[in-house]
Amino acid sequence: MPDANGPGDERLAATPMHEWSRSILLFLLGLSMGLGAADGRRIPDAPNAVHIRQIARALADGPPSLRREFALLAITEMIEVYENEAELARRERQPGAARRDARRWALAVRRQAAELAGIVVGITESTSVQVGMTPYDRVFVVVDGRLVILTNPRMDEQIIFEQHVASRFCERNVCEDLPGITRQAESADVPPSIVPRWSFSDQAGPVCNAEDGLEIQFASVADLWWKRPACAAVSGELLTLAEQIALERGNGTPLDWNVMVIQPQAGSDLHRVVLNERGDYLLLRLPALSAVPEFFRLALPWLIARTEGVRSRLVVVNGERVLAPLSHPVD
Repeated sequence: MPDANGPGDERLAATPMHEWSRSILLFLLGLSMGLGAADGRRIPDAPNAVHIRQIARALADGPPSLRREFALLAITEMIEVYENEAELARRERQPGAARRDARRWALAVRRQAAELAGIVVGITESTSVQVGMTPYDRVFVVVDGRLVILTNPRMDEQIIFEQHVASRFCERNVCEDLPGITRQAESADVPPSIVPRWSFSDQAGPVCNAEDGLEIQFASVADLWWKRPACAAVSGELLTLAEQIALERGNGTPLDWNVMVIQPQAGSDLHRVVLNERGDYLLLRLPALSAVPEFFRLALPWLIARTEGVRSRLVVVNGERVLAPLSHPVD
């Protein structure tokens, strides 16, 4: 069945899918030969730019052709930044364990880039593509059932990466014609600005050193594109929660950690954090923490220590299982 016409369809129709595939293959060949240098990564501030989250919401039910185009652009951009990151890590001159970590990181990132390349070259005019948002506000695409969360390997450059993808997509399409898109600043949906440190070990697997002694351990380096933003999301929300609970504690609100629970607030995207048996609660936006109740229970000792101003170290193992709900943003 042909795709329904929509904004930008005529422009996409002028670029047949086999031309896309050929361009992508040439691009990947350039990367493998070391020719895929970025052409000026930093984008000037654009307060009236269309945000990538607006595009994702618009494309969730948008024309299949535009969803495919968005996926091609976004994943191709990911391949470039992942390859560049792998090269930077490979060239780092550090002593001992730090150098070994850098090499393992380079291998892990390059492996992710190769997996992404396999997804891209398989996209055709009949490929099924979904676009959406994770519970922690990251944009994702699902290509023939394969989930890709759009992330930069350097979390402190995530906003630049997202802006670049959105800018490239809107250069090819009239984004304002898509439903719900306006050119205005969008800051409320930006995820928490926590940038965890990662370490790699042959014995223990990768470890996300999240915040002030909180560590999440994973079994393998596979699927880092959901593990990294998931770790950053739960860390950021946990830190926010700790700060708010500390304020309540300072104001004399009794805390009962045995009954503390995160509940959805009806008719809102906020969450109710019940603090004690008498029903005192906080209202916060905690989409990631609310999706992983087992992680929240495991992190309670760290949360208690943090609210009391005590430094504590907690290692959460089996990160793939504990954070699994954040790896499947769609049913």
